[in-house]
Amino acid sequence: MSIYVFSPHSNIPYGGIRVFYRYVDILNKNGFDAYIVHDKPNFRCEWFENDTQIAYVDKIISFLRKKKSHNDVYLKWPLRKILPNDYMVIPAIHSQKLVELAKGVKKIIFNQGCYAVFSRYFFDEEKIIAPFDHEDVISAIVVSKDSYNYLNYVFPHIPIHRHFNSISLDLFSYQIKKKKQICYMPKAHTKDIRQVINILKLRSALKDFELVPIIDKSEKEVASIMKESAIFLSFSHAEGFGLPPVEAMACGCIVIGYHGQGGREYFNPEFSFPIEEGDIVTFSKTIENVILDYDLKKQCFDRKIKLARDFVEKNYSPTKEEENVLNFWNSMTKN
Repeated sequence: MSIYVFSPHSNIPYGGIRVFYRYVDILNKNGFDAYIVHDKPNFRCEWFENDTQIAYVDKIISFLRKKKSHNDVYLKWPLRKILPNDYMVIPAIHSQKLVELAKGVKKIIFNQGCYAVFSRYFFDEEKIIAPFDHEDVISAIVVSKDSYNYLNYVFPHIPIHRHFNSISLDLFSYQIKKKKQICYMPKAHTKDIRQVINILKLRSALKDFELVPIIDKSEKEVASIMKESAIFLSFSHAEGFGLPPVEAMACGCIVIGYHGQGGREYFNPEFSFPIEEGDIVTFSKTIENVILDYDLKKQCFDRKIKLARDFVEKNYSPTKEEENVLNFWNSMTKN
């Protein structure tokens, strides 16, 4: 019995792919035979260190463009056929077509973004046929309480497992000495980012703080920027979970911004500054006030930073993730 985790191939830093790789590593570490599956020969993510076990399958992309079902799937490395007692873990983004591969093989949809479930559907469709209703799909995996509630409401008939993401607490570690630096990731809500930053500049509210965008950086580079930054701005939008704010909390950043729905569970006002999505004025005012108070209320901020780090270490540690993965697969494979 083998477990094949199908993953997009991209060397643009994307946390969801990192989650898949780590998932396979945990399974192999604990005696399972697991593989990341890419459709691009010899591809391996290079923006984070890994020696994850990978198999390759030909013509997935061409298959995704067709409606024809492929009953047999052969992997190039190792050269073998996916068998009826194997498991296919497929990303929700391509699940409409991937569920049709290898008919009869048990499939689990790993959903890291519940708000994209219907992104490939149109308003004029009378009958919705969702991959979660496919006869081969035996379960779904989600990465937050918010996603669990969403899928449980929409697909109440399918067992849903809550996966707990983790971060490397060695890599994303607390650094006491901070620069007066504000970091952020300008991928989502670019209009909001433009407004917030320009409002702060117009009001001369940044003082001696420097803005540092995090763009196309390796995992190590992201950690390095966060560790030296005093503040992290979150512009998350419709996220299944949203790892960057958690990584920033672990690095000792004061985190301000949007929770993106999936981040509600960690955007606690006790130790962060949650902003309602689109509330530009409150976002700008909050940053300005934190900058004004940064030196005056250091003990208050230090307390928030410690509470945030403790929360992350308790809820999103590698140990908790590993226990969670093993509990799920031990229960799946004993049945």
